[in-house]
Amino acid sequence: MTSRRFLIPLLIFALLLATALCRHDHHSRNCKAYRRPALNEVLTRICLLCHEMFSVDQPNLAAECSSNCFRNPAFNKCLNFFRPKFSPFMMN
Repeated sequence: MTSRRFLIPLLIFALLLATALCRHDHHSRNCKAYRRPALNEVLTRICLLCHEMFSVDQPNLAAECSSNCFRNPAFNKCLNFFRPKFSPFMMN
């Protein structure tokens, strides 16, 4: 339970950071997230966890999730899957 409390803010932070750092392109060398190892590891892990859960229905989910510098509907769906229904970091 304690680890989950830290995972949620980390995921939200990763999304905000990815949004700020990534440009809209398809070339990994131009994606700033790929040039920042810690950020890349967090974003890639989100995609891999999502892929492990849904690969039966979506076998290419890991690749789709990380495409376009993590700026795509697949990544957003994966991130939303791990987001709690209530979080002090969410603004509504």
